[in-house]
Amino acid sequence: MSFPQYSPDFCPDCGEELDSKRRDSRERLYCSRCDQIVWLNPDIAAGFIVSKGDKILLQKRKIEPHAGKWSIPAGYLEIDDSVLEGAKRELEEETGLKIGGETNFLGHIQLKHPDESRVIVAVYHVEFEDVTGELTPEEEEVEKLEFWSHEKVHREREKLDYTDYLDLIEKIEKK
Repeated sequence: MSFPQYSPDFCPDCGEELDSKRRDSRERLYCSRCDQIVWLNPDIAAGFIVSKGDKILLQKRKIEPHAGKWSIPAGYLEIDDSVLEGAKRELEEETGLKIGGETNFLGHIQLKHPDESRVIVAVYHVEFEDVTGELTPEEEEVEKLEFWSHEKVHREREKLDYTDYLDLIEKIEKK
């Protein structure tokens, strides 16, 4: 079996070169010195779709993957975040907005990055009237913030980092 390109070559604990070993009906990366499997599991991220009337807030990414593409405010969970806390933290870090009202869980999507790594993203929804703060892009990761109409999101889908969000945006459109 070939492993994805982001797979480590060496054990993250001892530095030994990794072998492979069959477990759970598939080949796994294995460290013979530590006698343990090196698991390749998806990362967890969370974010928000912020809506304002028939528009949603998008951010233009400055960083890879997908620099120059548009995305919802989202990011990886920290070890001590709950999923909702992580989504709120990322929203505030990337946009300057704080949740001040009701939020709704829309669903989750699984993304595949260009390096073949996988990320599961939990996505929440909040109305712009239920946030506080000044809309300010985070300077290292976000080039700019814009509200796009649902029509523009669908029409200019090639400008999005992932189109997987479209099904969740449609849930908002139907409300």
